[in-house]
Amino acid sequence: MRDVDQLVRQTPLVAVGRFRCPPAHPRFADSGPIRNHCFVFPRTASVIEHESGDRFVGDQTKVSLYNPGQAYRRRSVSREGDHSDYFVVTAPLLREALAARRLPSAEADDRRLFPRSHTPSRADLYLRQRRLFRASVSAHTDTFEVETGVLGLLDDVVCGMAGEARSVRPSQQRLVERAEALLADRFARALSLHDVAAELDVSPFHLCRVFRAATGRTLHQHREQLRLRAALNRLEGSDDITTIALDCGYSSHSHFTAAFHKAFGIPPSIFRRCPQG
Repeated sequence: MRDVDQLVRQTPLVAVGRFRCPPAHPRFADSGPIRNHCFVFPRTASVIEHESGDRFVGDQTKVSLYNPGQAYRRRSVSREGDHSDYFVVTAPLLREALAARRLPSAEADDRRLFPRSHTPSRADLYLRQRRLFRASVSAHTDTFEVETGVLGLLDDVVCGMAGEARSVRPSQQRLVERAEALLADRFARALSLHDVAAELDVSPFHLCRVFRAATGRTLHQHREQLRLRAALNRLEGSDDITTIALDCGYSSHSHFTAAFHKAFGIPPSIFRRCPQG
């Protein structure tokens, strides 16, 4: 099998890469320790469990954070496996970014700077990283644009960490993880709240209350973000917009276009014509 981890651009300060690993690949469950400080934007969902015991559903609504030497395991949620794009920064750059937002690193040395495993990914941040990744692949994009773009993303990721202050009990967090995994697998389907709650063996009210307390958004809002980000990724291909809309769970081209424009500030047709922004 070809290498599932490929760098598309590397400079003295930053690197940009892609990870495309099907569930049957030997590196899916255990990819080995991380080599660099990197922040990762998932394009599909999987359960990530760090050696420390921290576990979360890595989907398109989150940015996964890794320190060098960090060991973790991966469990499949999406049938496609783990598809993600990642951005690497040097330790001095990351330390400065954390200090600028008054965030302490997890340890004093340079091997454990990210103090947590993940942070929320806003719609505008997800759109910007898709554009930057596409630009990084292009030989026409100069190094200066890539480096400044990655550092801009880093600052926004750290800013999101600084604004995140939610906590729930371990049992509630497990419920949220199960709900996220279910929605990641079935976001394109017409789901009823009753059926989702029944499958998770909780009441609809309890599920809604705990999910919102842990994530700051409703189950519907979370599913909407999964649909939109899956559609954004497919717009980089050749499928027509109506097909993408229907496949991602929207009732029509117009319904999808309105939702996409509201989330990302541009209609899908404009994003398709100018993916690099």
